[in-house]
Amino acid sequence: MSVGLRVGVDGTSWANRRGYGRFARNAVGRLVELDRDTTNLIYIDDDAAEDASLPDRAVPRRISLRRPPAESAAADSFRPISDLLRLTRAVRRDALDAFLFPSIYTYFPVVGSPTVVGVHDLIADSLPELTLPTRRSRAFWRLKEWAALRQAASIFTVSDASRAALSERLDLEPERIAIVPEAPDAVFYPRGPEAAGRAVAAIGIDPRTRYFLFGGGISPHKNL
Repeated sequence: MSVGLRVGVDGTSWANRRGYGRFARNAVGRLVELDRDTTNLIYIDDDAAEDASLPDRAVPRRISLRRPPAESAAADSFRPISDLLRLTRAVRRDALDAFLFPSIYTYFPVVGSPTVVGVHDLIADSLPELTLPTRRSRAFWRLKEWAALRQAASIFTVSDASRAALSERLDLEPERIAIVPEAPDAVFYPRGPEAAGRAVAAIGIDPRTRYFLFGGGISPHKNL
């Protein structure tokens, strides 16, 4: 009888409402449900675990941290060393076949298991004034980025454009970067013309009107 893989997943961004938190919930959550041959252990802090809707087939690994990961990953903040050590030790004790970071933002050192690291964009590198306001925050980011990419057995991003940018700016071979598209929330699904017409009419738009809907934030890096 074959034994499936044991894969760890960084779930410390699960409660984050921004894009990389949504990616973790939607893409990783769906992957866990579909991949029935793999045991997925999701490492999540106690505070986030209280309200997190983890996949039914996932094995939660709750860890007590001094600071919430979403707060620690904020623009001018960083994780306490003690929190990093708690996460590293917890992963090492489980002797995993691989460990997945859905985002580089909440990266922490992993020892003894190959890592897969997601890099969604280069905002922190190309537009640091939007996300990293101080020299200290930029220094911590560069150190984290360097450590994560140096250790990674595999790297992925979300689009061809992001892969080209990563390859050029971080001097990575394109062949080394896989593409895993953003996963839509379950609320988004195809609707027929009548249902769509009723929805736009309800917010004051004539169903016959041609329009373009942008669902992201209005920020310089969105290229609007």
